[in-house]
Order: sequence, then C-alpha cells, then structure tokens
Amino acid sequence: QSVQSTVPPPPPSQPPSHLRTMMANCILTYLVALVSCVLSADHLPLNETKRALEWLLTQRQKDWGWGVYDTPQALLAVQLTRTGNPLETQLSAKQMEIDLVLQLWRHHETPAMTPATMAMYSMALSSICHDPRQFHGHDLIGSLLHPAHEPESDSEFTLCALAVCNSGAHIRKKPLRRLLNIANSKHTVDSLAGVVLAVQCIMKVH
Repeated sequence: QSVQSTVPPPPPSQPPSHLRTMMANCILTYLVALVSCVLSADHLPLNETKRALEWLLTQRQKDWGWGVYDTPQALLAVQLTRTGNPLETQLSAKQMEIDLVLQLWRHHETPAMTPATMAMYSMALSSICHDPRQFHGHDLIGSLLHPAHEPESDSEFTLCALAVCNSGAHIRKKPLRRLLNIANSKHTVDSLAGVVLAVQCIMKVH
C-alpha cells in the first residue's frame, strides 16, 4: 500500500524585502503624480523604481492580473509610470474589471470589500479613464461617502478620502476635519503621507 507524502508544498515565493519596499515607494510616489496631475518627462522613475516595476511585470499571472486584491495596486503603478506594453496593460485592466464585477455581484456570498480595497479599485479605474461612480450600475464613490462605511483606521480613511477627491466628488467638512486632526497628531508615515496626498488633492480640486 502506497504511503502519501506528508511533505508540505513549498511556500509561494515572496519578493525580496528591498523590492517590496521599492514597490511601495513607487506606488506612493506616483499617487502624488496622480492627484497633482504633474506627470511629465521631468518625473521619470529612478533606477531602483525601474527595477521594482520590471519585477512587478514579471509577477503578472496568466490571466494578465496580479490576483484579485493586488491587481488594482499593480495596475495603478503601471498606469501612472507608463510602464510596459500598452496592449498588455489593457488586458490587465480588463481582468481587473472582471475581478471587481465578480466581487460586487457576489458580495452576499463572500466577505464585503473593505473601504480601502474599494478605494484602491476606484483609483485604478480612474487611472484607466473609467468613472468609479458609474461602474456597471455601481457607485463606488457613493459607497465610500456613506457614513456607515467610514473606516475606523486612519490609514484606510486617508486612502478613501484620496479616492473620493480623485474622482472629483465633494469632500464634506467632517471628513476634512478628521484629515486635519490626523495631520496634527502622531501617526505612522503611511497615514501622514495619505493625509498630505488627500489634502493636496482637495486644495487642487476644490
């Protein structure tokens, strides 16, 4: 009688920590460009950012996405840096739309998207010239603006505020006060960076 092997499969490969850090810096840098609309030839990626973007493209899967929850972030970085083949980017965008439609249609079967995930999808849609307020009958920005969906986490809140502002929607006084309160208190670098981006966007749009 054969005995099945109990050796566990090898864990999925993870990118080196320095590449993950560069990827995070890349996305943050070009979110600034997104909200300030200053992408030009004078804002080319640095060598380390180019390496991170090259690595990012190698992680794309056979369906042209990066996984349900990673595709929006990856596509946003690719779009804002104008990296890769335009046709392949279009295929990635279509895969992201499919992923999002399935999540919205199956919301009663699977855990609902977090506000941060919805915010990232919203910004990725904006980067491919799609209106997140009119996505196949769904208003992602309206959902983010609903008081019941306001995140408790400051980092998630700042990301949502950035997505709302980037869509051109109005930022009410209460969320703006919370942004300013976050800026005037001790928080993580991510939270403070998000506040800077959101406030910069609000100043330009409003």
